[in-house]
Amino acid sequence: MASSDEELYSDDERESEDYYDEEQGVVGDEGQQGLAGDEEEQGLAGDEKQQQGVAGDEEHGATVHRVRKARASTKWPLDKMTVTEIDDVGMPQDWKQKLRLRRLAGLIARQRLSLVMPSFSCLSLRQKWSLFDMYVMPWLQFQPEMKELVFKCAMKMIAKSWRMHKSNLVRKFIDKGLEPLEKHPHIEPADWNEFVQLRESEEAQAASERFRELRKRHLHDHNLGPVGYEGKIARWEKEDSDLSAKGIPNPWDEFPEGRSRNWLRARSELAVSDGTAHIKWKKESTQQVSQEVKKKNENALSSGMTWERENDLLSACLGPEQPGRVRGVLVCPATMAGSMHGLSPPVCPGRGKGPAWWMWIR
Repeated sequence: MASSDEELYSDDERESEDYYDEEQGVVGDEGQQGLAGDEEEQGLAGDEKQQQGVAGDEEHGATVHRVRKARASTKWPLDKMTVTEIDDVGMPQDWKQKLRLRRLAGLIARQRLSLVMPSFSCLSLRQKWSLFDMYVMPWLQFQPEMKELVFKCAMKMIAKSWRMHKSNLVRKFIDKGLEPLEKHPHIEPADWNEFVQLRESEEAQAASERFRELRKRHLHDHNLGPVGYEGKIARWEKEDSDLSAKGIPNPWDEFPEGRSRNWLRARSELAVSDGTAHIKWKKESTQQVSQEVKKKNENALSSGMTWERENDLLSACLGPEQPGRVRGVLVCPATMAGSMHGLSPPVCPGRGKGPAWWMWIR
């Protein structure tokens, strides 16, 4: 179904796998090799190489923006990585392994889940474990004690990628009157036709408009890209080091280190020209917040005030935080005990007819 989440995700939130061209093919359901039919989780290599090239060109006093190459289709990996360490939410600590999990989540969402599944929660617990065992474990190996936590992390990533996939299809194809079947060969024609009908229904249009209006309240767009804060912080440290080596004053030294500075850097760019560095803000509203950050920080330093995590400098400038998000109600049973004992499988609301729990995985 055309979810009301369609307007919530921007291009900046795309996940991708790797900076490296390690993937050469795909292993399908039957072990045969072929190509993945989508591009949504690519481009990290090009983005990172472009950033490195820009840093090198700044030596001559001007920022040069290279032309980004066209994105290639994402492919399933051919090798297996062994994960030896994960964080407290189940994400591998190693950067390449983390990107591998993101790529797998995107491939599963686009190639193994139906577009017209009413909700990701329509998948049973058994189905989710099947997805994990069939499409994650062959390319990422975990210690037994890690598996439960990584499973939960992977399911969250797959659910988000699935919503993003539908949103991108609406924006790039339905809104433009185009067909995606050539570019996305894993989409079933029947699913696509039903998806279009659902997306063009009055209910879906009303939901889309509602979330579009909510999106307008977001005043500070970021430019983190697929690497997130973790990847950007490494780049920012290199920028700072390069400026220091060249003896160029760093405008970010005017801002306090920590969350507020990182938040501002994620919504701006550092430009170097004629031996000077200056900040280019993505939006005027963010620039206004930056001035507020400096002002409140100066007042805090002069008064001896200290900040607390739930009421830190950034929160004082932006207002109270809005933690978490509204959780959806589970619309299908979480276990398949009845089906495993020969009883009729549950019907997932939204589809309307017949047993639905096995229909959503390709």
